[in-house]
Amino acid sequence: MRRPSANTAVAGAIVAIWVLWLVGVVLHGNGVNILTPLGVSSSYKRAAEFGDAFGPLSSLMAALAAVGAWFAFKQSQEQAFESTFYSLLAHHNSIVASVDILQKKREKLPDGSTELKTGDNYQGRDAFRRMLRLLRSTIAGMKNVDELARVSEGYKRFHGRYEDELAHYFRTIYHIVLFIHRSKIKDKDLYIKILRAQLSNSEQILLLYNVSVGFGCWKFKELVENYSILHNLRFNDDSGLWERRTLKPLLNENAFRSKDAEQWPSIDDLKKSVAEQ
Repeated sequence: MRRPSANTAVAGAIVAIWVLWLVGVVLHGNGVNILTPLGVSSSYKRAAEFGDAFGPLSSLMAALAAVGAWFAFKQSQEQAFESTFYSLLAHHNSIVASVDILQKKREKLPDGSTELKTGDNYQGRDAFRRMLRLLRSTIAGMKNVDELARVSEGYKRFHGRYEDELAHYFRTIYHIVLFIHRSKIKDKDLYIKILRAQLSNSEQILLLYNVSVGFGCWKFKELVENYSILHNLRFNDDSGLWERRTLKPLLNENAFRSKDAEQWPSIDDLKKSVAEQ
């Protein structure tokens, strides 16, 4: 269950104060002294006298009512933002789940010729892992002497082959980050962290290619750097050298994990932790 925010609590308190004040005015107009109730009569003239006598209080109540309305408006804005954000996130996850890569391989026939046959089918995040392996093999097969040109041309060839899967995926992530960026929500980092948690390492590496040597370098790169979208990316030992050596320097360090974050604990750290229990 969603907990009420501070804005909701403040707005509720203001409304409660305003309602109590209004009830006091009405009761006083009917002859009930709200301080020392001694009887009841039916004169609304008393309410007018009460209002005149407490004019500054009336102004305060009106101001509180306006503040309560403002808090309620802000609350509705936050709820509208959250609703849209989680809808976009669900759409992103549906795109990931729908990605389907059909592997094809050549088999040698008895007569010495080869035939292209259908192989394994990769879906969802398995498809992204498969696409990353294919991208790396594509770059490895390029003949360019200059390493940056080799990576750039290899990615361009790979993207042309899988554009239907990748273009929609990258545009969706871009618009989610842009939506957070343009919103007036205070805790933008919270929603960025929620988005980052959805991205597998293979997805982040493909995103690195997109914003460094792909179409994303024009608009998306700055957002990736400002919001540390690649914070969770890990350059594993089996990663292509181009990603660490050629692509990473093309982006500001803010886009990535800090060097001191989330290091594997040493044996000494583990033994110390056990001793402290």
